[in-house]
Amino acid sequence: MHQLAVVSAPNEWPAGWRLRDFQVHPHRALRGLAADVRFDCIVLVEPRPEEVNLVLAGLKERDRFGAVAMLVAGRPDSVGMHALLERYPCDGFLDLGWPEALASAGLHIALRHVELGRNMVEIQRVVIEQTRRQMSSLYDQANHDGLTNLFNHRYFAELMERQHERSRREGQAYALVFIDLDDLKVLNTNYGHAGGSVALNELARTIATSIRTADVAVRLGGDEFAVFLADCDQSQATDFAWRLCRKLREHHFEFEGQKMAITISIGVAAYPADGTLYSDLLKHADSALLHAKATGKDRVVAFTPSLHAPMTQ
Repeated sequence: MHQLAVVSAPNEWPAGWRLRDFQVHPHRALRGLAADVRFDCIVLVEPRPEEVNLVLAGLKERDRFGAVAMLVAGRPDSVGMHALLERYPCDGFLDLGWPEALASAGLHIALRHVELGRNMVEIQRVVIEQTRRQMSSLYDQANHDGLTNLFNHRYFAELMERQHERSRREGQAYALVFIDLDDLKVLNTNYGHAGGSVALNELARTIATSIRTADVAVRLGGDEFAVFLADCDQSQATDFAWRLCRKLREHHFEFEGQKMAITISIGVAAYPADGTLYSDLLKHADSALLHAKATGKDRVVAFTPSLHAPMTQ
């Protein structure tokens, strides 16, 4: 079990991080670290100027603790963080917004290089580069769907919390488009599960090539997909949904020598016309999708309070 000293003000260290292989010792200042504990790693969280000066002054604190990995933790957009990283010969950087797995990987990389006895300049260069590559890979794995490579439900939930708040603050409209692949069970029966997977990938590819740079496509799970349309009202989102519907309807692709065609059902809800709460928009987009599937599939339904008959075009 590695001994990890976290030097931070109360509540700055992410409460959700439960780092395996590390016993965390919280402290308020470097000078207060227990002398009888052999620390393997010390993390300065949003360090105060006096703590940084201690480290910069001949690295006396590092001499005191011996071969210990020292990292800075914060958020890249924090005031002064970029300047601090340039001045402070740290062994790595932890972004307080990272998931637990990314933080743990960053700590292990820093420990590994310190144990190899590399000098501080080399450690900083190599660790930060390797951490960047590993974090990028882990981030992709944590936030992308393994089959379609679209963003997944976890990423969508985090994204929408931020986007909804931004839209509310800036007074911008946006739309949610919920998409369901029609009759996936039939496709699996007719073509096998491999054929069903191909159909899901074809749908994902078509969605991804139909959206703008500012939009986001996700696979929620199973045969369910969603698209966030930035700066878009209900009418514009409905037009987009119908174009997508027609594109899928007219697109025939081959699977093991057989022609395969797929259709989709779509529900649309927009902020703020269809609700000012994000939770309401989710319900309304889902209600519209269910209405589309219940009334014949291969169609688009835009939310209305009474959910009128499905729109035709």
